[in-house]
Amino acid sequence: MCSSVSATDNPRAANYRLGAAPAGGYTLMGSPTIVATVESPSPNSEIAARLVDVSPEGTETLIARGLYRPVGGTQQMVFQLHPQGYHFAAGHVAKLELLPSDLPYGRFSNLQANVTVSNLELRLPVMDQPGSAGGLVQTPQTKVVPAGYQLATEFETKSSGGGAGGNATPPATTPPAAVIKIGVGSLNGKLVATKTRLTVPIRCGGEGDCSGKVSVSIKQKGAKKRTTLASGSYSITAGKSAKVSLALTKAAKKLIASLLKKSSPPKTLSSQVVLNDAGRPTSLTSQRAVQLPRAN
Repeated sequence: MCSSVSATDNPRAANYRLGAAPAGGYTLMGSPTIVATVESPSPNSEIAARLVDVSPEGTETLIARGLYRPVGGTQQMVFQLHPQGYHFAAGHVAKLELLPSDLPYGRFSNLQANVTVSNLELRLPVMDQPGSAGGLVQTPQTKVVPAGYQLATEFETKSSGGGAGGNATPPATTPPAAVIKIGVGSLNGKLVATKTRLTVPIRCGGEGDCSGKVSVSIKQKGAKKRTTLASGSYSITAGKSAKVSLALTKAAKKLIASLLKKSSPPKTLSSQVVLNDAGRPTSLTSQRAVQLPRAN
């Protein structure tokens, strides 16, 4: 089932739009295909793609998504999203979003770098015949085969569109190159615990947004393993700071409750914070004090 959200462009994404569907609309049937030139300095970067329906009323409905990992250097990308059958009604716009990650659908890359995408072409296989939808549906284009690849025999003589009709493609104008910029997250202040939650302050530096996962743990006396206090994901706008609120684990709640029952309860706990940020090549580990709540 698809959910609708406010149709405001994601500042973390490179956005591409087809023309608005005319009267009668058109029907997607198959895998949306992206053909583009990709420049990536790292062979471990990620491109997350999402196809959404933007309605005239200002909502977006997720239609299809997928993840792609380009090789290092410059290459031609031919990448398909999950297949879908969906009708774009009159006035609705198909929009493609490219992002550096798509949590929680897929895990972010620990070695993410800036990726430049240019000469992008979005092909939607549709049920409608070429020339319909006010000319938006075109004759299926020849399949694009990147250097070093070969089509399987059963596809060599077939058109690239899939489905029963043609391709809905963008206007002839070529969109400018899009750079997917990645920010770098870092700890930014005191960790504060209540009886049920733990707040971790994180700042997003750099030109892009930040995303990742954070985990806070302690080493209890005599224990062989560390006790996790809280863990979770975060997403922060470039240049902003956020207090990431995480639910305490059952073990953490029990520990804090027992500490607060002492005649002289401690004010802080010594903890280890592990930050797996998309903008960092490796995880950031830091020793931080956790401020505990006051006893009743």
